[in-house]
Amino acid sequence: MNPARLARGMFALTLLVLWAGQAAAQAPRNLAAVEKDLALLNNAMRDQEGAVALVEKQYSTAPNLFGSNSFEQRLGEGQIFFALGESSKDIKNYERAAILLFDIVEGGHFKDRPGYDDAVFTLAESLFALRYRYGARNYYRLLAERSTSRYNEAAIVRLIELAGLLENYEGLDEVYARYEVIAGGNIRPSVRYARGKLLLRRGRLDDAELELARVPAGDTYHVRSVYLRAVVLMKKGLLEEAVARFAEVAAAPDAAPEDAEVKELSHMARGRLYYEMGQLAESADAYQEIDHTSKHFPEMLYEVAWTFVKRGQGFKEQPEKADAEYQKALQALDLLLIANTNRRLESDVRILRGNLLLRLGKHDEAEQAFQSVVGDYGPTLKTLEQQMATRGNTEAILDALLRSDARTVTVDSVLDPLAQQWAQDDEGVAEALTIYRDLDTTKAQVDETRELADKLLKVLDNPNSVDIFPALQEGRARSLSVENNLLAWEGRVADLEARIIGSIADAPPGRNYRAARETRKALEQKLVSMPRTSEDMQTRQARIRSRIQEVERTLFRQQLDIDNVRAQIAAIDAVVREKKQKGQLNPQEEEYWRSELRAVDGALQQMLAIEKELREALREERQNLTVAGGAGSQESLIREQYMDALQREAETARSLRQAVDPAFASMFPKIDENRQRAAQLRTRLAAFNKSIKRQVDAQAAEMRGIVMLERTRVMEYEQQVGAYEGEAGEMAAVLTHNALKGVRDRFYDVVLRADVGLIDLAWQQKQEKTDSVSTLVRKQKSELKALDDEFADVLRDIE
Repeated sequence: MNPARLARGMFALTLLVLWAGQAAAQAPRNLAAVEKDLALLNNAMRDQEGAVALVEKQYSTAPNLFGSNSFEQRLGEGQIFFALGESSKDIKNYERAAILLFDIVEGGHFKDRPGYDDAVFTLAESLFALRYRYGARNYYRLLAERSTSRYNEAAIVRLIELAGLLENYEGLDEVYARYEVIAGGNIRPSVRYARGKLLLRRGRLDDAELELARVPAGDTYHVRSVYLRAVVLMKKGLLEEAVARFAEVAAAPDAAPEDAEVKELSHMARGRLYYEMGQLAESADAYQEIDHTSKHFPEMLYEVAWTFVKRGQGFKEQPEKADAEYQKALQALDLLLIANTNRRLESDVRILRGNLLLRLGKHDEAEQAFQSVVGDYGPTLKTLEQQMATRGNTEAILDALLRSDARTVTVDSVLDPLAQQWAQDDEGVAEALTIYRDLDTTKAQVDETRELADKLLKVLDNPNSVDIFPALQEGRARSLSVENNLLAWEGRVADLEARIIGSIADAPPGRNYRAARETRKALEQKLVSMPRTSEDMQTRQARIRSRIQEVERTLFRQQLDIDNVRAQIAAIDAVVREKKQKGQLNPQEEEYWRSELRAVDGALQQMLAIEKELREALREERQNLTVAGGAGSQESLIREQYMDALQREAETARSLRQAVDPAFASMFPKIDENRQRAAQLRTRLAAFNKSIKRQVDAQAAEMRGIVMLERTRVMEYEQQVGAYEGEAGEMAAVLTHNALKGVRDRFYDVVLRADVGLIDLAWQQKQEKTDSVSTLVRKQKSELKALDDEFADVLRDIE
């Protein structure tokens, strides 16, 4: 041993003993109070042992993500979201239900679970509501194959309905035959109605009549079945029998909410059939049954106007009666122009109205009517012809139709508003847009799925991946709160030891102890803010949720402001575009409005930037809502630093113990015992946390495998979508071009009929003038002849 070092140690010890002798009188003399606090610490450590044991017992084995609890929980949540979708018709709820249920339906673990068929049916219904018809059909077929009594009927009805919607009847008869065997001939009326409707659509009229006739009176599908049976008779050409059956529908009591509209359709059908049979009074009476609140009211007015026209044409020898009928038709058309919103029907109405005015001899009004049609539709026809003649313009037109939402209208939109509306109502364009939008939706869903998979993989690789698993997250949270509380009590142990050491720590040899204690006390200020109980953890999460709600409210208000600005842009743009197309906008005014739109758009971009910042803040707050204190977190670092400070304080305190009053020195073994018990509890908590980590890793590995498999499928889907995209785009462009040709032809027909009306008007005016001149000539000749006859004798005498 180094003699110099030994000498220095002995000198320090001598100084410490001398200092202790002087400080002994200043040491705490309330031995009973110290013993009481030490007993309190002993009890607290026993409580901590109980808390650790409880955590170990409750959370040592958490349920697997793919266990029974998870299946039942996800099924319940999926059914709740589906019910919310049914009540609110919000597709987001259907999407959430489908996402939750897809994994448990596709997972091979669950096919024998009692609730598996419930999951399949709810998933199929969610997809059906989302219009993912092929996917829905697959799951309805799965239910039909499983022959579950609870869902047999519903699955068959949906498969029949989907066969009609998809116009794909493959395997449907076999499915229905299997259902007949399972049902033992006791087929529900709803199924008979659905199949009868499909047979009618397929042209199997006799089979449809047979199936629909089996729906009993009083059933909720009876009225609709009778209506379809009337349609069968009409298709067979048995018009009088069809009229009688439609009348039966109109007179039947309502058995379902849908029956009210079915009766309106029956009145419309009776009106049309009577018209075809020449029974015009009965036709008009049938049409009059349609109420003005009905959505069929405009169509009824147009058809009843033609009924009056045809009745007027029957009074060839009675012009007064004919004019009275034409006047009734004119009144119906005037009312229709007020109530109608269909621009296609409006063109026919205006031309018919012009012809009626012409027949009634109201030439000025007729000319105005025809000229207004030519003025409204002629420029649009010319513009459309020019656009269609431009090479490569079909794609731009298709894009304009796809972007026809009010928020995305631009001053330079390709199509005239009237042509755009007609095009969107065209079946060909609707089909093209459906193809294009379905493809676009598929691409978006594939992208979202890939992004979701990447996010899940990132979360699974995160040190705090325990937050994915609720049961394990709860166990980890309890462990953290117990550990925080245990450290706080270890601090109380250190404080009690400091009271025993007292002023001895002020001696020069106590310099290291004082430094360690000050470090520990500084860290303790941070430790006290950390949750020590489950209630503390819940309070902190509630506080974070409150901040999240505030950010969400601010974000919602920001989104409303953004929508308002977009609506203003769309409104300004629509007015400017309309004026521009009508030639009412000079270049200076157009440039002014463009600058205004650019300014508003600049403000919109700033608002979008703020929205992005709010979303980022919301994301950060939601991350804080997870279990704080996990590996790598700030709280974990504070705990580690605090434990190091406690250890250094304990080590430096041991060098001062020999100078303490012997009456108090006897308590040091009990203090060390408490420290040892705390260390053991921390060791147990560390083992518990490792157990949680192993479970997290195991479940995360299983989930990672599923996500990677789905990601591989997504990559395959991306390739398929890419292969279909070009073909679908070409098909949509062809359909759009053909449909626009149809729209152009309709515009041409409208303008042509209006021009013909003007020609008829001019001819009639010319004919009336010719007839007037002829009448005057005949009258002049007659008068001359009368004069000749009157003066014949005089003329003879003169001769």
